[in-house]
Amino acid sequence: TLPLVEISGQTVDSNGAVVGGVDIAINYIAWSYNNAPVQHWADSVSSDQSGNFNFLIYPYSDYSIKLTPSLISQETALTSLFNMDFSIASNSTVLQLQGGKVLSGTIYLPDGVTPAESVQVSLYESSNLLESVSTDSSGTYSFLVSPGTYNLGVLMRPTQGNVNVISQFEMRRIREGIVLSTSDVVENLTLPLVEISGQTVDSNGA
Repeated sequence: TLPLVEISGQTVDSNGAVVGGVDIAINYIAWSYNNAPVQHWADSVSSDQSGNFNFLIYPYSDYSIKLTPSLISQETALTSLFNMDFSIASNSTVLQLQGGKVLSGTIYLPDGVTPAESVQVSLYESSNLLESVSTDSSGTYSFLVSPGTYNLGVLMRPTQGNVNVISQFEMRRIREGIVLSTSDVVENLTLPLVEISGQTVDSNGA
């Protein structure tokens, strides 16, 4: 018999009202169950239009979950839940989306003045990727997320935007420990790149 427990319940907003269509993603985790190694690969289910969800899972008391509403708003922000105890079956689990705060800013080229467009900006909570967006023509990005501590990463590609990188360049933790609590936060970044220019010549220097 598979050692699984059934978890069911509802997804609600920050005021306790039912919210349907919420993606419930459980992060990868590995542990031991009855002295046997267990791995739970990152996967997700969605609550139905009435906010109801149901899934089977290995019993464990320290899951991490990401809740992504179909419509992100001040009452239904991207939300991470930690230390979720699914060690016993439950038919009344409430997964609550938190109210949102805005983390935004502008990405600049190395001159610190020119906006960098089409740079992929990724939001991490610890090492867990939450969301990625691309900067617009003004170099701006924006996330609406629940209060917490976040890291930012950037990804640039040679054929996108005005960042003339020679190959794909990624920095997953260009800014760490950004705290969102009771107010919005603006976090501007200057790309840590150097510009190399010159000429190509033949064996005679021509």
